[in-house]
Amino acid sequence: MGRNLTELHPRLQEKVAQLQILCAKENLLLGIGECFRTAAEQNELYAQGRTKAGAIITNAPGSSYSSQHQWGIAFDFFKNVRGHEYDDNAFFTRVSQLGRTIGLAWGGDWHSIVDKPHLYLPDWGSNTGILKSTYGTFESFKKTWGKASITPIKPAQPVVEAPWKATGTATCGGDGVRVRMIPNGNVILQLNKGQRFEVNGETSGKWVKIKAQNTIGWMHSNYVKYDKLILKEDGKWGADTTRRAQQIFGLPQDGVISNQLNFYKSICPGILSAQWSNAKKGGSQLVRAMQAWLGIPQDGYIGPVFIKALQGKMGKRQDGVLSNPSQCITAFQHWCNQQA
Repeated sequence: MGRNLTELHPRLQEKVAQLQILCAKENLLLGIGECFRTAAEQNELYAQGRTKAGAIITNAPGSSYSSQHQWGIAFDFFKNVRGHEYDDNAFFTRVSQLGRTIGLAWGGDWHSIVDKPHLYLPDWGSNTGILKSTYGTFESFKKTWGKASITPIKPAQPVVEAPWKATGTATCGGDGVRVRMIPNGNVILQLNKGQRFEVNGETSGKWVKIKAQNTIGWMHSNYVKYDKLILKEDGKWGADTTRRAQQIFGLPQDGVISNQLNFYKSICPGILSAQWSNAKKGGSQLVRAMQAWLGIPQDGYIGPVFIKALQGKMGKRQDGVLSNPSQCITAFQHWCNQQA
């Protein structure tokens, strides 16, 4: 079975090119599957579940020319993420919706063998009866084809999606809250107040990436009520301590103290969750929020002034160093655990 898009009807090639553009605008990773099939290839599929192992996936034997693939008017598609090609119903629904806007029809609307990965030109109906009665053979039909005005791009290699790694849990703060495929994108799920879900620390503006009911999507931060994270009071400021501090100060919770200066790294051995750089890149939102809380200038960097102010706030000796482990960090972790 081939994935050669140039073997499709010219107008379908144009539709595929248009669909690729629409999907790219919504960050939908569209993969192109089978296109044109020969009678022999169709017979191989028809045998599955009948004379060969596997489930029945088609009711059309190759000799009947009842498959749209044999007439070049259909193609199959998938989510171009390795290991998740066919497990995302929201993806197939959205791609089919985009396909309809450019004049394609969807196999997911069929009743006998629902075929969600299948899109086709509906000019000759939902089967091949009109084509067979009008043209007799595929070769006669192909003689009526012109040339495509635009051609599809070559399908990209599959993306290897990182496995979901939860960094915490949260509760939905409202009823009928929409979970979207991408920030501000299409709705794939609705949650009600009190329903729980996982978070992985990823944010985009006011949107938080979540996993609920085995579905990954984005929820507006106004409705994400994070569960309290209880810290181990060990004097080591790792990702959990950063995440809990971000939670307390009302910030996105990625567990990272971003954009810190290497110049100060030697006085921060107890800070294990910072990103260090030689260049000034604006510092960290969390550090700025804590500097405001401490009543010191807000430059976003952990330096001697920040450390001494935090040590003073925690009632510890102000030596300007956060050691590993650190009594100041232990006291700060204890303070975090006391907050609501």
